[in-house]
Amino acid sequence: MAAARLRQPLRRLDAGLGAYARGDFGHRFDGFRDREFVALGHHLNATVAEVAEVAEVAQNRQHEAQFRNQLEAAVRDRTRDLTQALDHLAASEGARQQLMADIGPELRTPVTVIRGEAQVALRDPGPGLDSHRPARRAARDRAAGQ
Repeated sequence: MAAARLRQPLRRLDAGLGAYARGDFGHRFDGFRDREFVALGHHLNATVAEVAEVAEVAQNRQHEAQFRNQLEAAVRDRTRDLTQALDHLAASEGARQQLMADIGPELRTPVTVIRGEAQVALRDPGPGLDSHRPARRAARDRAAGQ
């Protein structure tokens, strides 16, 4: 009779421990009649609650670590992209400065020639060229930057 009385609580304990082994921490040891099993059930429930919290914290830490790794990878990728863009812009600025250095004198030379020719033409209007005098004056002034 004593053995029969122990079978039911032991089966319930076995079933509960099996649930915990499968990761089912929602199982509770309730419904025992004997004081000893009731106390054991309370202790097991409290222990499992702590284990579940620890497991949840560990899982949250794992998710956090994965997210941090993804974020760090995204930052590395974006930093690489921005560095490449900055290098490209620096190269473009260098090419622009070189172009301006190369074509600046080339542009100034024809403008200087036009300005000089306009000044000469204004000094010696020649016969019948008075009608072109305002245009020559405008060419000289624009070539001089006025």
